[in-house]
Amino acid sequence: MTGYFFGSLLVKYDYHNPMKPKNTPKPITKRKNENIFTLLGLSLAIWLGFSACHKCHDYSPDMGSAASTWTKITSLPGNQEFTVLTTSGNTIYAASSNGLVYSSADLGATWVPSAVVKQGTNISALAVFNNTIYAGTQFDGIFASTNNGQTWVNQSTISLVTSFTILNNNLYASSEQGNSPGDGLQILNKNAGTWGPFNTNGLPSNYDFIVKKTIAVNQSLISLRGVNGFFYTCNTANGQWIATDYFNPHRVSTMQDVTYGSGTLLVTPGTMLYGSTNSGVTWAADTLGLQKEPGTINSTHIRMLYSFNSKLYVVSNVLTGGGVCVQQRDATAPVGTSWATNSEVLPTAGFGYDFCSLNNVLFLATDNGIYFKKIA
Repeated sequence: MTGYFFGSLLVKYDYHNPMKPKNTPKPITKRKNENIFTLLGLSLAIWLGFSACHKCHDYSPDMGSAASTWTKITSLPGNQEFTVLTTSGNTIYAASSNGLVYSSADLGATWVPSAVVKQGTNISALAVFNNTIYAGTQFDGIFASTNNGQTWVNQSTISLVTSFTILNNNLYASSEQGNSPGDGLQILNKNAGTWGPFNTNGLPSNYDFIVKKTIAVNQSLISLRGVNGFFYTCNTANGQWIATDYFNPHRVSTMQDVTYGSGTLLVTPGTMLYGSTNSGVTWAADTLGLQKEPGTINSTHIRMLYSFNSKLYVVSNVLTGGGVCVQQRDATAPVGTSWATNSEVLPTAGFGYDFCSLNNVLFLATDNGIYFKKIA
């Protein structure tokens, strides 16, 4: 995606602002000061050389010295709420609450905004598939752009889109529009540019219509479907959905997020956290050292789960007065290993909404801009 442009506006950060001399030197004669001018010229050349070298090797304008701390990206509109992040190739995409999709091909140094997807829309999911950008919305359907965000086409009226996932060169969209078993998971018809229900074989006909999120694990789709406490997987080779219990004995629950890394599945209903190392056949609580939830947050975004670079991440909106806690551990660590060993707090003004990684840089979308952190 390097070299893509969204619209005509390019948002840039000022890389360098060389300091001007504070004092103007007094006039001096050439005869008496030839050596001084020579030394000044040499010094200036050395200074310019170091400056040019610094510019060539700077990681990005925002990231120069923030190797291990979370830093707000300043090359985006101030105090803008960002709700969704995704990556494709070396490009990161960020959806804002004003209906724009920003893209950056230089790790957040500069950003290019798209045209407005639809005036007043709320973007809830993003994907890049076969050189097309897809934006799922809460109430206005799914939009697609084949010209890097300059124009958008409404492909589907399905509402409450929660996620996109790609498997075997197919694009899927999950939705909380639950009027029938097929509403919860849609598949793109690549030739027609339209959306329709994915295979419903094995799904219940009278409950668990909504889907909170779908991810791809090996050759299977995993869907957080419904409110009745069942874990749904579909092997795309045989097209059959299988439901298993999260709990024994069975109890009702609604999982809000899921991730997978190095053989471990994590799911969360919002406050608790559960892990499975046998593809969801059995689950165990995984809350040791997890940031405590104070019981004052009224949001489905209490915890968000991610997997990057052989690490599992739990991002929690649980801090009184605003703030985000980011905890991580090795994906190969046994379920029940403490999360407290690698835990840090971002004192943001409010909630975090999405998280992603690109080229050893973490990005966090919040209701007060986007933050980044370099990782080893």
